[in-house]
Amino acid sequence: MKVIGSGNTGAKLATMFDKEPIVFSTATQDSANYKGFDVREISQDGAGKRYGTGVTIWSKNEQKLRESLKDVVRDNVIIFASLGGGSGSSSVSFISKILIEQGCKVLIVGVLPHKKEINPPLANAVQSINSIVEMISDVSVMLFDNERLLKKYENNWNMVNSHIIKQMSYLIRLLDKFSVNSYSPMTIDKSELESVVFGGGFIDVTDDFL
Repeated sequence: MKVIGSGNTGAKLATMFDKEPIVFSTATQDSANYKGFDVREISQDGAGKRYGTGVTIWSKNEQKLRESLKDVVRDNVIIFASLGGGSGSSSVSFISKILIEQGCKVLIVGVLPHKKEINPPLANAVQSINSIVEMISDVSVMLFDNERLLKKYENNWNMVNSHIIKQMSYLIRLLDKFSVNSYSPMTIDKSELESVVFGGGFIDVTDDFL
């Protein structure tokens, strides 16, 4: 399995979730936050929180992006991205299309902006989701709503990020982490779990048990 973080928020979550993610950046300032990780800088000036600017960056640098992803072939891939920013929101369709062409199965973990951000983050999220819906049979999508999470954790961003990582760990590592020789928490095997998680469409997970 390979983990990718795109944009500043996506990179933050990816580095929390995995020790060796690929981090895509469109701004030198963001790249500096992730020294020690595998940072692939696509441009230097950033998207300025605008989806259209981000699309232009990824379009102009598509060959550079393809080169960065050439070794990710026939693998399960998780892409973390904020759908409210400019770089992350605009990147998910570009990255996903290339990975699908290379035989990968893709899970997009998108973070929705909260209402106080208004525009352009809300508009970015709508456009980003629209770009994903066009390929929804080929990619899986899991969304986290910052509006709800910030209320739940009283505007504590660290707790919000930890919640997202906890849910993703539960989803991806459920069988490996919680199964023992005499007992498994689920009545499906690993291949069946992967077929659900990476099988396309919108997914969700709960850690509540009745």
